[in-house]
Amino acid sequence: MRTMGPNLAAQPFANERPVKRTTLLIWILALALLAINIFLYQRHLAAHNEQRQSIRSLQEQIGAEEEAIKQGQADLASLHLDEQNEEVVFLNEEIARRTFSWSRLFDRLEEVLPANVELHRVSPKTSKERRGKPKDPRLQDLIAIDMKGSAETTEELLQLVDNLFDHSSFTLPNLMGENQRDDGRLEFNLNVLYLPSVIPEEGAETAESTVEEATSATDSAGGDG
Repeated sequence: MRTMGPNLAAQPFANERPVKRTTLLIWILALALLAINIFLYQRHLAAHNEQRQSIRSLQEQIGAEEEAIKQGQADLASLHLDEQNEEVVFLNEEIARRTFSWSRLFDRLEEVLPANVELHRVSPKTSKERRGKPKDPRLQDLIAIDMKGSAETTEELLQLVDNLFDHSSFTLPNLMGENQRDDGRLEFNLNVLYLPSVIPEEGAETAESTVEEATSATDSAGGDG
């Protein structure tokens, strides 16, 4: 009796190689995509950390700059600029006094002084109150003059005031007060602004704009006194 082989109808043949190859290819692609995603994530994480480090460095620099500004402000406040400015003003006034020409002042006072008017005291002082740089260069050396003297009559005293008004080297005369002595003469206190740089020979009276600038550049001598 002959032995029968395997029944091919009961166990059909199946070729699984294409399926296995496709599955392997899918796994390879999946692993490649996973590797790419990991690489991109690492790059993103590194860039994020770098940005955070840059922000932290900028914040530290800003903090250092703020501390430097605070220190600068503290140093500036410790300089006592107000006191130094007062010292500069004082030194400028001292320089102005040292370079002041008394002979020129007396010559010009002689031009305005009536015959029977005497001056007992003449006190020049540079203006302490200036509001910006004067537009008229003649006002840069503006000086307030305090005068104390005596006159024979009221008419002569008023003549002195008029002469000061008319003279180009003086402006804004202000008669502060007067009283009569026992001998009949009138004692007076008078303030006037003196412009040393004005040349009397020019013959021009002080312009209205110059007078306004002189008023804004200094108070009346009585206020300074």
